[in-house]
Amino acid sequence: PGGGASASIPDVELKEALKRKNVDADVVLDARMFPDPDAFMLTKHSGRHHLIISRICLHRNFPRWLKGAKRHILQAIQWKKRQTTGGAVLSVSIAVYCRAGKHRSVAAASILSHIFTSEGYFCPPLKHLSYERWGRNCCRGECQECLNPPPEIQ
Repeated sequence: PGGGASASIPDVELKEALKRKNVDADVVLDARMFPDPDAFMLTKHSGRHHLIISRICLHRNFPRWLKGAKRHILQAIQWKKRQTTGGAVLSVSIAVYCRAGKHRSVAAASILSHIFTSEGYFCPPLKHLSYERWGRNCCRGECQECLNPPPEIQ
């Protein structure tokens, strides 16, 4: 419900595809449930743009998506705790995907990184597997609009 792609891809297949790219994800999250009919105005930006992030957060599917993400992440943490012995540092890797890997997945990953960082967790810099395919017309999050969001949302 709420639009977006509906093709269901099993987590096992997604994790296998990620491993072929040398990415070992503990959690795989689908960001295709955030369609944006007005996104054509922002095609020159990546999901790092404040309007794309805002639209994801305000989308009617966002609370359900975030609740599901939290459930999957907590399950991965519990599994990792059972696998880890002694005082080893616990690390959970999260992969977020959408159709093209430029807007929705980038915004969703940025949102999760912000939440974890705000809660005091260490998050390494985000790695965008589709970055090379964003094209010449994409600012790649480096334009003034992306680098300097309005003060009220910082």
